[in-house]
Amino acid sequence: MIKTFGNLWKQLRRKKFREQFVASELKRGIAFQIQAMLKHMNTTQADVAEQAGITQGVVSRAADPDYGNLTLNTIIRIAAGFDVAFIGEFVPFSRLYSRFTSMSEARMGKIRTFSEEDSESEVDDARQSSTASVGRITPRTHTAPLKMTTATSYITQRLRGVRSDSGGDQDLMVANG
Repeated sequence: MIKTFGNLWKQLRRKKFREQFVASELKRGIAFQIQAMLKHMNTTQADVAEQAGITQGVVSRAADPDYGNLTLNTIIRIAAGFDVAFIGEFVPFSRLYSRFTSMSEARMGKIRTFSEEDSESEVDDARQSSTASVGRITPRTHTAPLKMTTATSYITQRLRGVRSDSGGDQDLMVANG
């Protein structure tokens, strides 16, 4: 077992280890999050599956850390069943250790559904603070800084591809493309 970041970093110097470690931690981390959210939300796999439009067996397999064939589509559907967002994120290895060691049931218990957030009217406060605190991201190979407006433009373009199947406040589907 790897007990410190220094020990982990030594192991990460081997590419094969890095690949296996990331895959293992990702699979275990997603399964852990599903289990913790089920517990925190006091719900069942069957309830989440029904909300997600998938079978209980799919949720069960995703909650199993030894299951190795999870797809992004399955994870996205399960997130929809919980009414939360899933964010897959590329990170440097220096953030990996803290990312996985900080995962806890208590932290999962702080994740609220969209309905909970919406009813508390925190969206406007969050939007205001994020535009004030989001600075510039400057990748080493990029000559001009990326601004928040770039992400906003991307989101705006994606939302133009959103259509309502039955009009009104019904479920929205994102068009492929």
